[in-house]
Amino acid sequence: MVGRRAAPGVGRGAPRLLPAMIAAGRGPSIAQLRAFRRRAVPRLASYRMYSGAGATRRMWLREWTWIWWRATNWLRRAPTRSTRTPPQGGLAIAFVGPDGSGKSTLTQAIAEWLSREIAVITTYGGSGKGSASTSRRLLQRAGAMTRPRNGGGEPAGVRLLGKLLWVLTLSRERRRWGAQVRRARNLGMIVLSDRLPQTQFAGLNDGPRYGHWLESRSWLRRLVAKREQATFREATIVPPDVIVRLHVPVEVASQRKPDTPLDQLRRKIEIVAQLRFPAPTRVVEIDAAQPLDRVLQDVKQAVWGCL
Repeated sequence: MVGRRAAPGVGRGAPRLLPAMIAAGRGPSIAQLRAFRRRAVPRLASYRMYSGAGATRRMWLREWTWIWWRATNWLRRAPTRSTRTPPQGGLAIAFVGPDGSGKSTLTQAIAEWLSREIAVITTYGGSGKGSASTSRRLLQRAGAMTRPRNGGGEPAGVRLLGKLLWVLTLSRERRRWGAQVRRARNLGMIVLSDRLPQTQFAGLNDGPRYGHWLESRSWLRRLVAKREQATFREATIVPPDVIVRLHVPVEVASQRKPDTPLDQLRRKIEIVAQLRFPAPTRVVEIDAAQPLDRVLQDVKQAVWGCL
């Protein structure tokens, strides 16, 4: 009976040793335990996350990282960041809004405020420079140098290949972003995301850019579009728990972002107001045209109410 129950967990060979180990009376001998281990290890190996040396290395790395962190904070007199997690579990909070609404500023301010009491990480869910890896930055610079002065229309040849590489790089970054958000939330941490991928409006506000290539005659353009579509679908599988939506009039946004065309600012403001989120997601509306200290106070109250 014991052997049949143990077989699914440790394989067929190891349970055959159990009757003799049980009949020993005083407990199994060292030789019996070693024999049992030799037969059980192959079956249990698939569940092993690290080797013995790897586990020891990771343990000492965590210990020395903690010592270095404490020593550095003490020397710099930096505020202590908490590692506590809320009893109700992790929470993913995303800040969305048009240009000039203060998404990045508020994300960092809320992270600094919460980190004294609870474990917090910040992420960037957009396609701009906030999350750009070295490879994507290089591709963007190369694309800027090869872009025709008159706008040029649809890319082709080398420019099309560069665009494909850019989309693949961005797709990899977005998959990592989604995995980071889900993992941190599952560990009980508070995740603050500056921006959020969305599929409701193409071309602006971190939405898909190449959906119109799905019907293209070029297999390369179709590949780009399909890859982008798959990445957005994966990124939106698990929506944030809380959305902090920042509203700002076009006049204020134009003052804060004078380099952005007025019609583009107006369109982005309209898109942010029209975004819809799944029913479980709590949406908090914030007037971001107020002075920063008042906006920050409103956001703090809203975030604290969700914890």
